[in-house]
Amino acid sequence: QTGDVRFQGIANQPPTLAPIRNRTLFEDRLTILPIEVSDPDHSVNLLTWSIESDQPAVISSEQGWRIVRNGNQFELELHPAPDAFGAVNLKLKVEDPEGASSEESFRLTIRPVNDIPTLNPISDVVINPGEIVTNILLTGVSDGSQWEDQTLSFSIEISDASIISEAVIDYDQGASDGLLKLTTIQG
Repeated sequence: QTGDVRFQGIANQPPTLAPIRNRTLFEDRLTILPIEVSDPDHSVNLLTWSIESDQPAVISSEQGWRIVRNGNQFELELHPAPDAFGAVNLKLKVEDPEGASSEESFRLTIRPVNDIPTLNPISDVVINPGEIVTNILLTGVSDGSQWEDQTLSFSIEISDASIISEAVIDYDQGASDGLLKLTTIQG
């Protein structure tokens, strides 16, 4: 007896990516997530990775992440933009050499921290005899982050009230400069 023997090929199976839990972290921090992946048809070394972000200003799909191989495990490093905070929906995709893929979505919540306000150093000031008011430009004023919108307040300490009788700051909230007005005592 003769007969035909046919082999039916098994189609390429996609890689398997385990669920990724939602995470919360503080701004300006790197976070590392363990990633579990397997592929029944290919070595995991041949897999390619990509990520989609719904907030590219916070986590960039091009520069805000990388996959690191740590022994037999993979880790996803997420690098939020400096001072950025908010909720970001991310979708991690893994693809095998034949184009079969798996995706996992998760949410990364980045909590803000109160950044230190900034003010450029003020140079020494020489007040000439007879000057009543001296104006000093204040530069580099900010609330510490491009992402925050905080009200700033200033305080001035006069160490010798026999020379300076009054110090006043003119500043409009949100401006990057202001003016310090010193009034001298006549005499």
